Amino acid sequence: MSTLLSLVIFIAIAYFSGQFFQRMQVRQFWLRGIIFSGSLYILLGYLFGPQVFALIQPQVISDLNIAYSFFLGWVGFLIGLQLNLKSLLRFSRQYYWFSLTNFIIALITSLVLFYLVFSYLNFEMLDVFVLAVAGVVTSPILIGVFIRDTKARGQVTHILQFNAAIDNILGVIVMGIILGIQGEIKFMDIYVYGYFNIFIYVMVIVSASLIFYYLIKQFNTDEELLLLILGLILVVVGGAFYLKQSLVFASFVFGAIIANLDIPTKKLYLYIQKLEQPLYIILLIFTGMLLNIRQGFNVWLILIFLAVHIIAKFIAGYSATHVISGMRKIPSSIGLANLGMGGLSLVIILDFHISTNSIFSETMLMIIAFAILLNDIIGFWYLEGVLLKRMKKVYDT
Repeated sequence: MSTLLSLVIFIAIAYFSGQFFQRMQVRQFWLRGIIFSGSLYILLGYLFGPQVFALIQPQVISDLNIAYSFFLGWVGFLIGLQLNLKSLLRFSRQYYWFSLTNFIIALITSLVLFYLVFSYLNFEMLDVFVLAVAGVVTSPILIGVFIRDTKARGQVTHILQFNAAIDNILGVIVMGIILGIQGEIKFMDIYVYGYFNIFIYVMVIVSASLIFYYLIKQFNTDEELLLLILGLILVVVGGAFYLKQSLVFASFVFGAIIANLDIPTKKLYLYIQKLEQPLYIILLIFTGMLLNIRQGFNVWLILIFLAVHIIAKFIAGYSATHVISGMRKIPSSIGLANLGMGGLSLVIILDFHISTNSIFSETMLMIIAFAILLNDIIGFWYLEGVLLKRMKKVYDT
């Protein structure tokens, strides 16, 4: 089967499955966890991939790596667009301190516990670090659905939404730094190491941003601007891929720069947002196609990750509510509301897989794919079964 035909089939699977799953209406928390975790898309990818029906062959998946690299870049670009400085200054400093404290404690706790376990399994420190970062990020979808369905209001819902956004931003930044300072590349017959490696590809991003700033004055329509952005994302992702850097972080920085430029239209952002969901579905299906459960499945690794994730999130939330002033009304178990990991955790592992080709990246992908499902089910149970009742005692919801 040709690569082009496989790509058409792949997109068709993503489109029709998206139409079907989005219309499903369920109330049970465990079913909602399954649907909103994206696990059904991962399952479809696994079934249609080389491990079961083999509708998409391994060689085709390899040939389409550049397309998936672009999808990863698009995710980073969308996260970067959230970093509009004028908008960020509207929030209280307490929110920033709470979210920063929560992220740092969760990351350190995860690192220590993962290192104690996975170092005995010959995981490299870089693998452990990436796994910890993937576990720290928070799914905004889970929280958004909770607020939409329960109509919950108050400081708790505000901090949950803000914290999820900050978790994802910090997760991408940390991922970019740790991938940037590791290893070496050969650039024009010169070996480039660590921080200088980061400097080179930051220059690529800045150059793309300057090109965009110059060319936006030459275009008159939103469609032309969108095509320009797509082309420059390809340039940024291509540069990061060649330099073995984080594709997500590179496009994230590009998106952050674009977010702070004075673009005279809001319609462009609507076009950009419309592409978010279909690309997210494609990434989930691609993840399923990469899974090799017959060789890499290990239930103990999944359970260990789940336990560490729950412990780290609880300790982080408990500590942040007691350390940061003005957060006393926030339930001390608020960290459990952030258990949902979402697609960004998969994106981080896919980014790591493409950028470094680590021998453990497929095992890490399997761990995250199953952990997302379990964490979202537990997260829905906590949000609707525990947190909502506690909120009603404090706030008029």
